[in-house]
Amino acid sequence: MKKVFLMLFLLVLFFPARYVYSNDDFSSIRLVSIAKDDSLGVACFKFTALARKAGYFESVINLNKALGKSLEYFFLGLILREKALWVNLDSVMPNQTIDRNLGDVDLGRVMLTADLRLKEDVCAALNPRDSPKAAEFWRRLWVKAKELGFNDSIPLLTRFWILPDKVEVSENKNRISIVKASLKVELEPSYYQKADGSINLTQKELQDFASGLMNELIIPGLTKRVNVSYAYADLRDVFQAIILAKCFREKFVRPKDNLFEFLDFGLLKEIKPDYFNSPDDIYQDYLYSVNTGEYSFDAPGPYASGVIIKRHYFSGGINFKTFKIEKSQSQDFLEQGKEEARIDFSFFLPDDVSDPLGFARNELRIDPAGDSGINGLLSQNLPGMTQAPSGSRGTKILDTKLKTDHLVLNKL
Repeated sequence: MKKVFLMLFLLVLFFPARYVYSNDDFSSIRLVSIAKDDSLGVACFKFTALARKAGYFESVINLNKALGKSLEYFFLGLILREKALWVNLDSVMPNQTIDRNLGDVDLGRVMLTADLRLKEDVCAALNPRDSPKAAEFWRRLWVKAKELGFNDSIPLLTRFWILPDKVEVSENKNRISIVKASLKVELEPSYYQKADGSINLTQKELQDFASGLMNELIIPGLTKRVNVSYAYADLRDVFQAIILAKCFREKFVRPKDNLFEFLDFGLLKEIKPDYFNSPDDIYQDYLYSVNTGEYSFDAPGPYASGVIIKRHYFSGGINFKTFKIEKSQSQDFLEQGKEEARIDFSFFLPDDVSDPLGFARNELRIDPAGDSGINGLLSQNLPGMTQAPSGSRGTKILDTKLKTDHLVLNKL
């Protein structure tokens, strides 16, 4: 019996690309298209989503709740002010972490959790014990630091931001489709100032050198991770819902539109967050990581001879406030991954509905034209969202070969 379990473990370890799933075994979804049809005298909204089929060590979502949650992000994107779409975990600015409206809904909490994930990923990417590129980074940085007279410490001030990169959409009559939607990790270097307010030019030279090394060795891997890793799937869902909402608002919204009148006056108060970690909980997890450190050890190796390497905990955040949307001539939506299924769903929304989001979530119907193999009416009662267990630190999102904890819409 032990041999059987050992063989199964080795198969999982060495063949991670294989998937075992049924029709509804998905780990995340993202909206890619929306259409509005008024031909029957009542507004019909038609969405297309891509659902990622769950692989090994990826939690399976409840599709009903996941579609309802993505729809919530879309509706919030219609009414939230663009200047509210940011988060910023910073130990010296505890009162400037998140917009007050954003902190009360899961859209903001997903962004804040992704910000914490990025800060931890930056530290992991710069750990010279685990990464040859990190070892090269520290080796070259210490050589430069000694040239400039820094023998005991390296004074760096660096902020990492997740920002929109390339966004392209196509419009075909009453349909809007996302053709491209990528994110990027970008550096924002800061500089130490002297007592008179002038910049320390020696530190600036070292900071600029370190930023160049990070752009060469560290940033490409972080950018790839933000765009493809399962740990950032919720953030990508939020981002694409915001894109569709922004385009939909520009194309379809008219003055005195009943739908948006109802949304503006009550949506934020009606939405109850399912994500049980509040912004303050996430901020406390951030402070815990800052205070305990991601790594700290004696480093006699070639990257820092005879010194103690301590992690530099970076600040920064996520900023979706403004981004450019290019118009594409393509009639196809975002490229479907080989392990993704297309799901089409729709709902009718009468003009006199006082709770558009609640009505829409209860009336969602899967369109059999999709390739998911799922048909029929979605649940009339959508249960709340919970987070997968992740050890003692509730908001940590770990992504390793053998375990990935993720904000999931748990299967009943």
